[in-house]
Amino acid sequence: MMRSSNWGMLSLIALCAIGCAPTPAERNSVRIWDLNTLTKSQDIVDPPPVKPIQRTEAVAHRPGSVAIWTHPTNASESLIIGTDRSRSGGLVVFGLDGKPLQSIPVRLPYGVQVLPTFDFGRRRIDIVAVIERDTNRLRVFGINTKKRLLWEVTGDTELLSDTSRASRGAMGLSLYQVDRKTYAIVSRKSNLDDRGILEVYALTASEGRVNAKRVGQFGAFARRGLVEAITTDNYNGAVFYFDPDAGIRKYPILTSNPKELYRFGKSGWALKCIALGTYPGATPGSGFIVAADYQSHETILRLFKRKGMIDQPYSHLEIPLRPTLTSQRASGMAITPQPIPSFPEGMLVIGSEATGTYDLYSWRDIRTQHGSSDASLR
Repeated sequence: MMRSSNWGMLSLIALCAIGCAPTPAERNSVRIWDLNTLTKSQDIVDPPPVKPIQRTEAVAHRPGSVAIWTHPTNASESLIIGTDRSRSGGLVVFGLDGKPLQSIPVRLPYGVQVLPTFDFGRRRIDIVAVIERDTNRLRVFGINTKKRLLWEVTGDTELLSDTSRASRGAMGLSLYQVDRKTYAIVSRKSNLDDRGILEVYALTASEGRVNAKRVGQFGAFARRGLVEAITTDNYNGAVFYFDPDAGIRKYPILTSNPKELYRFGKSGWALKCIALGTYPGATPGSGFIVAADYQSHETILRLFKRKGMIDQPYSHLEIPLRPTLTSQRASGMAITPQPIPSFPEGMLVIGSEATGTYDLYSWRDIRTQHGSSDASLR
């Protein structure tokens, strides 16, 4: 029979072992518990950053914002539409193999966006819109789905025409549709006149051209930094934008007197949020608001619940996982949930100033970085 002192010793060892084991919160934290990589001090080890599946060729000057166009019938013919952010740069259209297919001069392009099924007279077309910051206008292009090339349909699209010179520079862009009507939300350089940092334009087609007419203005701004990261959530009727001194602000869209609904992501940024996007979940309106955090040696993604809680419908809780990507000095981000060859759960694209390229990531790789095979990031 074992003496009571031996039982006490074994009990003490068992308690110590339990104390060293990770809690459920630690297992779901930014770090992963991996018995194969534990050091002698039993530190919890970071998982390695996710690597891209593909990388485009480098642009001539500097990569900026980026958009993804998914082909309506053949996903393998989808396109990456990036910006070469320079006065002598423009739009660069890439295939999924990273090879450039087309370059279009745009003087200092910002905020490129793709929108499918735009009412273009008697037919509907997919369009690309981009801010030409040097001229303060919107450049609009149709997408030829057979040739996979862009063709210009820009009409009267001047932006911020009656805005003071100090506030006039257009910075960020987001497109959305309501009842087959298309709108563009544009952020301006500052709001020294306190008229709101965001302007809303209705986009309509006439005689083969797309025109923009301002229909609203809203949005608080802390007056430090620039508002470039904007995204809209059509299903939940909200617009989100990053105010560097206040965090991510949430407003309703298409109201006569919009007021701020919620503010989140107020702290914890390595430097700043360079882009926002949404990734839908399994049920309507669910999923995530995805934010890319700029860092010199990698890119961190912050994921916030797209849908609020029953007692706090406008809240957006951050999930504890923060996936890391190998792209350095991120300059833009785009995301799609559409299955594409080699990207079965969708694709996330990051512009990298370090390499001058656009890096194509599999959402499945991002979702499983922390050893999670469940639907926590779906």
